[in-house]
Amino acid sequence: VQAFLGALLSGAVPVLVHDGLPDAVADRVIHDACADFVLDGGGRAAGFRDALPDGAAFIDDGASLGELALLSYTSACSGAGPRGVELTNENLLSAVRSVVGALDLPTDGLRNLVLLPLAHASGCVDQLLPTFAVGGTVVLTPDRSAVPEALVAERIDMVAATPRIFAGLLPGLAGLRVERVRQICSAGHRAELAAADPATAESVANSLRAVFPEARQWSVWGATETSGIGLARDDTAPGRDALGFAFGGTELALWGPLAAVGHGELLCRGPNVSPRYWNDPQTTESRFTGSWFHTGNQVSIDRNGLVRRSDAD
Repeated sequence: VQAFLGALLSGAVPVLVHDGLPDAVADRVIHDACADFVLDGGGRAAGFRDALPDGAAFIDDGASLGELALLSYTSACSGAGPRGVELTNENLLSAVRSVVGALDLPTDGLRNLVLLPLAHASGCVDQLLPTFAVGGTVVLTPDRSAVPEALVAERIDMVAATPRIFAGLLPGLAGLRVERVRQICSAGHRAELAAADPATAESVANSLRAVFPEARQWSVWGATETSGIGLARDDTAPGRDALGFAFGGTELALWGPLAAVGHGELLCRGPNVSPRYWNDPQTTESRFTGSWFHTGNQVSIDRNGLVRRSDAD
């Protein structure tokens, strides 16, 4: 966390590399990013410098909105492996403002237990930065078995994780009742959308409601290319297939032969959407139409703007 924030403040570009990646994939990401320094205790990426040079503290306060701020790699969900996504200062600031506004994050001592991977946009951009932006505290646990104790000992107000992480936590939370927690944020990724089981999601939500009876449950959907955000819904949204409404500055459109009647591929654009892939003009051209990003997910959008999973998925 210190290295990430220090790089952002100094004007350097952090490159997020998930520690769960196989060594060969991690090395490929590091080389593709043209990294100058690798901060890592695992002995990866031989030949790179892993110690920063000595120097006076420096904060770059003159960066423009369009400058590259963060390089985040997509999940390795295709044969091509992870792709670098350029996120600008505007993308990060837009995502932070959007999350703070949509979740109405309090400014009186929020304590956020973040279980999302910090090497993903949903963890570092959509939880770490917004929590710090409102003067809150981010709580991290060394392992998932420490979560029940942390919820009580750390006086947690909000918990953020993925649906899969929440499902894995439930056995260890059985019988626990934590009334202090007021927000549950479940972050979903576009690559998981088609495989998601609405019935299972509803079961997990009901189980979480028993553990956190006072908490408002939020589902936030996005992609690395959209800074991890795009759609949001709370637990009052109708229907198990509802993904949510666009929030922040995100605009939505549909692509395909049935777009005129409300069905098609979901497209997103807005200040949170990446302008391009890193060093990959061919993929950029195939996934972007102007400023519109093609998510690859088939959805329907009703007259109120509610996005739902499409039967085509």
